[in-house]
Amino acid sequence: MQRFRSIYRRVIPFQIRDPLWRLRRRFLQVWNRALGIAPHPQLKDPSYYYKRSESVRLLEALHIESGGALGHPVRRCSYKLKGYGFAAQCGVRHPEVPGVFERAAEVNWDDLPSRFVAKSRWGYGGHRVLLLERDGGTYLDLRMGRSLTVSDVSEWLDSREGFGTDVEDRSGFWIEEMLYPPPHDWKFYTFNGTVGLVVRYDRVGMRYQSFDANLKPIAPCYRRAYARKPADLGSPVHPDELLEAACRLSRAVQHPHCRVDLYDMPDGVYLGEVTATPAAARHLIAEWDVKLGELWEQAEAELIAEGSPPYSQFKVSTDQSRI
Repeated sequence: MQRFRSIYRRVIPFQIRDPLWRLRRRFLQVWNRALGIAPHPQLKDPSYYYKRSESVRLLEALHIESGGALGHPVRRCSYKLKGYGFAAQCGVRHPEVPGVFERAAEVNWDDLPSRFVAKSRWGYGGHRVLLLERDGGTYLDLRMGRSLTVSDVSEWLDSREGFGTDVEDRSGFWIEEMLYPPPHDWKFYTFNGTVGLVVRYDRVGMRYQSFDANLKPIAPCYRRAYARKPADLGSPVHPDELLEAACRLSRAVQHPHCRVDLYDMPDGVYLGEVTATPAAARHLIAEWDVKLGELWEQAEAELIAEGSPPYSQFKVSTDQSRI
Protein backbone atom coordinates (compact mmCIF):
# COMPACT_ATOMS: atom_id res chain seq x y z
CA MET A 1 0.00 0.00 0.00
CA GLN A 2 2.80 2.42 0.89
CA ARG A 3 4.57 1.65 -2.41
CA PHE A 4 1.34 2.22 -4.34
CA ARG A 5 0.82 5.58 -2.64
CA SER A 6 4.39 6.62 -3.40
CA ILE A 7 3.97 5.79 -7.10
CA TYR A 8 0.53 7.43 -7.16
CA ARG A 9 1.92 10.69 -5.77
CA ARG A 10 4.85 10.73 -8.18
CA VAL A 11 2.89 9.93 -11.34
CA ILE A 12 -0.35 11.87 -10.88
CA PRO A 13 0.07 15.66 -10.40
CA PHE A 14 -1.63 17.28 -7.42
CA GLN A 15 -3.88 19.36 -9.73
CA ILE A 16 -5.60 16.05 -10.54
CA ARG A 17 -5.19 14.31 -7.16
CA ASP A 18 -6.88 17.02 -5.11
CA PRO A 19 -10.19 17.08 -7.10
CA LEU A 20 -10.21 13.26 -7.13
CA TRP A 21 -9.80 13.16 -3.36
CA ARG A 22 -12.63 15.66 -2.82
CA LEU A 23 -14.87 13.76 -5.28
CA ARG A 24 -14.21 10.47 -3.47
CA ARG A 25 -15.00 12.05 -0.09
CA ARG A 26 -18.24 13.50 -1.40
CA PHE A 27 -19.25 10.17 -2.97
CA LEU A 28 -18.70 8.32 0.32
CA GLN A 29 -20.75 10.90 2.21
CA VAL A 30 -23.68 10.52 -0.19
CA TRP A 31 -23.35 6.72 -0.30
CA ASN A 32 -23.27 6.35 3.49
CA ARG A 33 -26.22 8.70 3.88
CA ALA A 34 -28.23 6.72 1.31
CA LEU A 35 -27.53 3.46 3.14
CA GLY A 36 -28.15 4.97 6.54
CA ILE A 37 -24.59 4.26 7.61
CA ALA A 38 -23.11 6.51 10.29
CA PRO A 39 -20.23 5.91 12.72
CA HIS A 40 -22.49 6.43 15.74
CA PRO A 41 -26.17 6.63 14.72
CA GLN A 42 -27.43 6.32 18.34
CA LEU A 43 -25.62 8.41 20.93
CA LYS A 44 -26.91 6.68 24.03
CA ASP A 45 -23.29 6.43 25.25
CA PRO A 46 -20.58 9.11 25.35
CA SER A 47 -18.78 9.38 22.03
CA TYR A 48 -15.34 10.82 21.33
CA TYR A 49 -16.17 10.94 17.62
CA TYR A 50 -19.25 13.03 18.28
CA LYS A 51 -17.50 15.38 20.72
CA ARG A 52 -14.67 15.90 18.27
CA SER A 53 -17.11 16.67 15.43
CA GLU A 54 -19.02 19.05 17.69
CA SER A 55 -15.77 20.76 18.72
CA VAL A 56 -14.78 21.32 15.07
CA ARG A 57 -18.09 23.07 14.37
CA LEU A 58 -17.92 25.10 17.55
CA LEU A 59 -14.34 26.25 17.03
CA GLU A 60 -15.16 27.30 13.47
CA ALA A 61 -18.17 29.29 14.68
CA LEU A 62 -16.14 30.93 17.46
CA HIS A 63 -13.41 31.81 14.99
CA ILE A 64 -15.97 33.72 12.92
CA GLU A 65 -17.67 35.35 15.93
CA SER A 66 -14.37 36.51 17.42
CA GLY A 67 -13.05 37.90 14.14
CA GLY A 68 -10.17 35.43 14.16
CA ALA A 69 -8.89 36.42 17.60
CA LEU A 70 -6.10 34.21 18.94
CA GLY A 71 -6.54 34.96 22.63
CA HIS A 72 -7.46 31.45 23.73
CA PRO A 73 -4.61 28.93 23.86
CA VAL A 74 -6.52 26.41 21.75
CA ARG A 75 -6.66 28.95 18.92
CA ARG A 76 -2.97 29.84 19.18
CA CYS A 77 -2.01 26.17 19.02
CA SER A 78 -3.94 25.75 15.77
CA TYR A 79 -1.09 27.73 14.17
CA LYS A 80 1.85 25.39 14.58
CA LEU A 81 4.55 27.98 15.15
CA LYS A 82 2.32 29.64 17.73
CA GLY A 83 2.08 26.19 19.30
CA TYR A 84 5.88 26.07 19.50
CA GLY A 85 5.92 29.36 21.39
CA PHE A 86 3.14 28.16 23.66
CA ALA A 87 5.07 24.96 24.44
CA ALA A 88 8.24 26.92 25.20
CA GLN A 89 6.29 29.03 27.72
CA CYS A 90 5.22 25.77 29.36
CA GLY A 91 8.81 24.51 29.54
CA VAL A 92 8.55 21.97 26.70
CA ARG A 93 11.26 22.01 24.03
CA HIS A 94 10.60 22.11 20.31
CA PRO A 95 12.88 21.78 17.24
CA GLU A 96 14.85 24.92 16.41
CA VAL A 97 13.41 27.08 13.63
CA PRO A 98 16.15 28.90 11.68
CA GLY A 99 13.81 30.55 9.18
CA VAL A 100 10.20 31.45 8.33
CA PHE A 101 9.32 32.32 4.73
CA GLU A 102 6.40 33.35 2.56
CA ARG A 103 7.85 32.07 -0.73
CA ALA A 104 10.58 29.60 -1.67
CA ALA A 105 12.45 32.35 -3.53
CA GLU A 106 13.35 33.87 -0.14
CA VAL A 107 15.35 30.79 0.92
CA ASN A 108 19.14 30.71 0.64
CA TRP A 109 19.52 26.97 0.20
CA ASP A 110 23.30 27.04 0.69
CA ASP A 111 22.84 28.35 4.24
CA LEU A 112 20.63 25.46 5.32
CA PRO A 113 21.99 22.44 7.22
CA SER A 114 22.52 19.14 5.43
CA ARG A 115 19.34 17.78 7.00
CA PHE A 116 16.21 19.81 7.71
CA VAL A 117 12.42 19.70 7.73
CA ALA A 118 10.26 22.01 5.61
CA LYS A 119 6.73 22.50 6.97
CA SER A 120 3.88 24.50 5.53
CA ARG A 121 2.12 26.87 7.87
CA TRP A 122 -0.97 24.68 7.67
CA GLY A 123 -1.15 20.93 7.40
CA TYR A 124 -2.41 17.80 9.10
CA GLY A 125 -1.64 14.12 9.36
CA GLY A 126 1.92 14.59 8.12
CA HIS A 127 0.76 16.32 4.93
CA ARG A 128 2.69 19.38 3.78
CA VAL A 129 5.90 18.17 5.45
CA LEU A 130 9.22 17.34 3.77
CA LEU A 131 12.12 15.60 5.51
CA LEU A 132 15.11 16.48 3.36
CA GLU A 133 18.76 15.43 3.31
CA ARG A 134 21.25 17.05 0.95
CA ASP A 135 22.65 14.57 -1.57
CA GLY A 136 25.14 16.40 -3.78
CA GLY A 137 23.19 18.91 -5.83
CA THR A 138 19.79 17.42 -4.97
CA TYR A 139 17.79 16.51 -1.87
CA LEU A 140 16.63 13.07 -0.72
CA ASP A 141 13.06 12.98 0.59
CA LEU A 142 13.53 10.65 3.57
CA ARG A 143 9.84 9.79 3.82
CA MET A 144 9.14 9.00 0.17
CA GLY A 145 12.62 7.84 -0.85
CA ARG A 146 12.68 10.13 -3.89
CA SER A 147 15.29 12.56 -5.19
CA LEU A 148 14.22 16.21 -5.49
CA THR A 149 15.94 19.19 -7.05
CA VAL A 150 15.79 22.64 -5.48
CA SER A 151 13.23 23.54 -8.16
CA ASP A 152 11.09 20.54 -7.15
CA VAL A 153 11.19 21.54 -3.48
CA SER A 154 10.47 25.19 -4.29
CA GLU A 155 7.51 24.30 -6.49
CA TRP A 156 6.06 22.05 -3.80
CA LEU A 157 6.48 24.67 -1.06
CA ASP A 158 4.79 27.35 -3.16
CA SER A 159 1.99 25.04 -4.34
CA ARG A 160 -1.43 24.54 -2.79
CA GLU A 161 -1.31 20.76 -2.87
CA GLY A 162 -3.29 19.26 -0.01
CA PHE A 163 -5.06 22.50 0.90
CA GLY A 164 -8.20 22.14 -1.21
CA THR A 165 -9.77 25.46 -2.13
CA ASP A 166 -9.77 27.34 1.19
CA VAL A 167 -6.15 28.49 1.21
CA GLU A 168 -6.40 32.26 1.37
CA ASP A 169 -4.36 32.66 4.58
CA ARG A 170 -2.38 29.42 4.34
CA SER A 171 0.65 30.47 2.35
CA GLY A 172 4.11 30.37 3.87
CA PHE A 173 6.32 27.75 5.46
CA TRP A 174 9.22 27.40 7.81
CA ILE A 175 12.46 25.43 8.04
CA GLU A 176 13.24 23.58 11.25
CA GLU A 177 16.01 21.33 12.47
CA MET A 178 15.57 17.64 11.76
CA LEU A 179 15.51 15.40 14.80
CA TYR A 180 17.65 12.52 13.54
CA PRO A 181 17.04 9.73 12.99
CA PRO A 182 13.42 10.77 12.21
CA PRO A 183 11.56 9.79 15.38
CA HIS A 184 8.21 8.13 15.89
CA ASP A 185 5.30 10.30 17.00
CA TRP A 186 3.96 9.79 20.52
CA LYS A 187 0.34 10.95 20.41
CA PHE A 188 -1.27 11.60 23.79
CA TYR A 189 -5.06 11.89 23.89
CA THR A 190 -5.44 14.18 26.89
CA PHE A 191 -8.40 15.65 28.75
CA ASN A 192 -7.68 18.65 30.99
CA GLY A 193 -4.48 17.12 32.29
CA THR A 194 -5.61 13.48 32.21
CA VAL A 195 -4.15 11.03 29.69
CA GLY A 196 -6.73 8.68 28.21
CA LEU A 197 -4.86 6.93 25.41
CA VAL A 198 -1.38 6.99 23.85
CA VAL A 199 -0.50 5.91 20.31
CA ARG A 200 3.02 5.55 18.93
CA TYR A 201 3.20 6.22 15.16
CA ASP A 202 5.84 5.14 12.71
CA ARG A 203 5.02 7.37 9.73
CA VAL A 204 7.65 5.87 7.45
CA GLY A 205 6.64 2.26 8.05
CA MET A 206 2.89 3.07 8.36
CA ARG A 207 2.67 1.26 11.72
CA TYR A 208 1.34 2.09 15.17
CA GLN A 209 1.16 0.73 18.70
CA SER A 210 -1.41 1.52 21.41
CA PHE A 211 -0.60 2.25 25.07
CA ASP A 212 -2.69 2.99 28.13
CA ALA A 213 -2.37 6.07 30.34
CA ASN A 214 0.67 4.53 32.08
CA LEU A 215 2.43 3.77 28.78
CA LYS A 216 1.78 0.03 29.05
CA PRO A 217 1.12 -1.73 25.70
CA ILE A 218 -2.53 -2.62 25.04
CA ALA A 219 -4.58 -4.12 22.21
CA PRO A 220 -4.92 -2.06 19.01
CA CYS A 221 -7.25 0.91 19.44
CA TYR A 222 -8.04 1.48 15.75
CA ARG A 223 -10.27 -0.44 13.38
CA ARG A 224 -8.77 -2.96 10.99
CA ALA A 225 -9.48 -0.70 8.02
CA TYR A 226 -7.09 1.95 9.40
CA ALA A 227 -4.23 2.73 6.99
CA ARG A 228 -1.53 2.05 9.60
CA LYS A 229 -1.08 -1.48 10.90
CA PRO A 230 -0.51 -2.49 14.55
CA ALA A 231 3.02 -3.52 15.46
CA ASP A 232 5.35 -3.85 18.44
CA LEU A 233 7.37 -0.62 18.31
CA GLY A 234 8.87 -0.78 21.79
CA SER A 235 8.66 1.28 24.96
CA PRO A 236 9.63 4.96 25.33
CA VAL A 237 13.07 6.11 26.43
CA HIS A 238 11.70 8.87 28.69
CA PRO A 239 8.26 7.70 29.87
CA ASP A 240 7.99 10.04 32.87
CA GLU A 241 9.08 13.09 30.88
CA LEU A 242 6.62 12.27 28.11
CA LEU A 243 3.69 11.96 30.50
CA GLU A 244 4.64 15.07 32.44
CA ALA A 245 4.97 17.21 29.30
CA ALA A 246 1.69 15.94 27.84
CA CYS A 247 -0.26 16.62 31.05
CA ARG A 248 1.31 20.05 31.53
CA LEU A 249 0.40 21.19 28.02
CA SER A 250 -3.07 19.66 28.30
CA ARG A 251 -3.87 21.70 31.40
CA ALA A 252 -2.40 24.87 29.92
CA VAL A 253 -4.57 24.66 26.77
CA GLN A 254 -7.74 25.13 28.90
CA HIS A 255 -9.85 23.06 26.54
CA PRO A 256 -11.63 19.80 27.40
CA HIS A 257 -9.50 17.83 24.96
CA CYS A 258 -6.31 18.13 22.97
CA ARG A 259 -3.97 15.63 21.46
CA VAL A 260 -0.37 16.36 22.35
CA ASP A 261 2.17 14.97 19.88
CA LEU A 262 5.68 14.51 21.25
CA TYR A 263 9.02 13.13 20.07
CA ASP A 264 11.10 10.93 22.38
CA MET A 265 14.74 11.57 21.51
CA PRO A 266 17.93 10.37 23.27
CA ASP A 267 18.45 13.87 24.75
CA GLY A 268 14.86 14.31 25.90
CA VAL A 269 11.32 15.15 24.78
CA TYR A 270 10.36 17.60 22.03
CA LEU A 271 6.98 18.93 20.95
CA GLY A 272 5.49 17.91 17.60
CA GLU A 273 2.19 19.75 17.83
CA VAL A 274 -0.93 20.32 19.92
CA THR A 275 -4.29 19.85 18.20
CA ALA A 276 -7.83 20.04 19.55
CA THR A 277 -9.37 18.22 16.58
CA PRO A 278 -7.35 15.07 15.72
CA ALA A 279 -8.37 13.51 12.43
CA ALA A 280 -8.03 9.85 13.51
CA ALA A 281 -11.18 9.98 15.70
CA ARG A 282 -13.30 8.14 13.15
CA HIS A 283 -10.92 5.15 13.18
CA LEU A 284 -11.24 4.34 16.90
CA ILE A 285 -12.94 1.08 17.85
CA ALA A 286 -16.24 1.45 19.74
CA GLU A 287 -14.69 0.69 23.14
CA TRP A 288 -12.23 3.55 22.91
CA ASP A 289 -14.77 5.89 21.36
CA VAL A 290 -16.89 5.52 24.51
CA LYS A 291 -13.96 5.69 26.96
CA LEU A 292 -12.52 8.86 25.46
CA GLY A 293 -16.00 10.35 25.12
CA GLU A 294 -16.49 9.88 28.88
CA LEU A 295 -13.15 11.56 29.60
CA TRP A 296 -14.06 14.48 27.31
CA GLU A 297 -17.37 15.07 29.12
CA GLN A 298 -15.65 14.79 32.51
CA ALA A 299 -12.98 17.31 31.50
CA GLU A 300 -15.64 19.70 30.25
CA ALA A 301 -17.45 19.46 33.58
CA GLU A 302 -14.18 20.05 35.48
CA LEU A 303 -13.40 23.23 33.55
CA ILE A 304 -16.88 24.63 34.16
CA ALA A 305 -16.74 23.69 37.87
CA GLU A 306 -13.36 25.44 38.14
CA GLY A 307 -14.90 28.61 36.74
CA SER A 308 -12.99 28.26 33.50
CA PRO A 309 -15.58 27.67 30.77
CA PRO A 310 -13.62 26.32 27.78
CA TYR A 311 -14.05 29.39 25.57
CA SER A 312 -14.20 32.24 28.09
CA GLN A 313 -10.93 33.84 26.85
CA PHE A 314 -11.69 33.53 23.16
CA LYS A 315 -11.89 37.27 22.40
CA VAL A 316 -8.85 38.28 24.46
CA SER A 317 -5.91 38.77 22.12
CA THR A 318 -2.89 41.02 21.79
CA ASP A 319 -1.14 39.18 18.97
CA GLN A 320 -3.04 38.43 15.78
CA SER A 321 -0.12 37.31 13.62
CA ARG A 322 -0.26 33.77 12.27
CA ILE A 323 3.46 33.14 12.72
